[in-house]
Amino acid sequence: MRKKGFTLIELLVVISIIALLLAILMPSLALVKEKAKLVICKTNLKQYGLAIKMYLLDNGDDFPYARASIFDPLTTGQTYSCQWHDGSHNYMGDKQKQGPLFEYMESMKIHLCPTFKKFAREYGPNHLGHNNSGIAIEPVYSYSQNVFLGHNPGVWEKGVKKGSQVVRPAKVITFVEETLWQIDGFASHILNDTIFFARHMNDSFEGDCIATYHGTSVQKKNDGEGNTIFFDGHVDLLDYKEKFEYSWGTLSASFTYSWPKGRVGSQRPY
Repeated sequence: MRKKGFTLIELLVVISIIALLLAILMPSLALVKEKAKLVICKTNLKQYGLAIKMYLLDNGDDFPYARASIFDPLTTGQTYSCQWHDGSHNYMGDKQKQGPLFEYMESMKIHLCPTFKKFAREYGPNHLGHNNSGIAIEPVYSYSQNVFLGHNPGVWEKGVKKGSQVVRPAKVITFVEETLWQIDGFASHILNDTIFFARHMNDSFEGDCIATYHGTSVQKKNDGEGNTIFFDGHVDLLDYKEKFEYSWGTLSASFTYSWPKGRVGSQRPY
């Protein structure tokens, strides 16, 4: 007896069911993928936190110079603006280009959040201060050190130089994801070197700002949050739009979580 095959209608029904299942599953799979990237990013920052703790133990509790703590910009031969994406520099193979924290870190992979890469591809070519001499967008790092931690020449010296001087370790960021684009009212500067310098409300401009790479899409770039590691070792997402209201004015989340000496008044403390 001749076996009966599928009819055209039956095949179309099966295909429709498969298409429906894919439509249901694809968003879930994309969400799982993004959550996995978020975990990797948090793990990277955890290693950053361990690295600076070990450095403090080995160096009399003194923080490293933020601008050169991981990659030494004085020996790269490039401007700070394009240092984050200049893949021509072999930081792993050239000790002259490595900062003092580098030896405490196991791999170059921990310097780059996987979620950051898609934003870098989209917005990197047009970033503020981009050197158009042919430097490709090949992200090298995406994290910055709080400038108020360490011996940093100039106004930055108003922070703390030792770990024991941090007033509220659970409220002070050590490293943070920094935004790649300017945001009106929040970010006048963007990721360039490895320092995070958020400004007081009474400064002449906003300075650096917490990034927005997580919990949003590339198209809605200002709607997300940024990962940070605090001095006590915990990692958390922060919303750059969070504000701290006082009788004398408002402070941004970027500055509030950066300042290591406790509460601050209406005058900028640096």
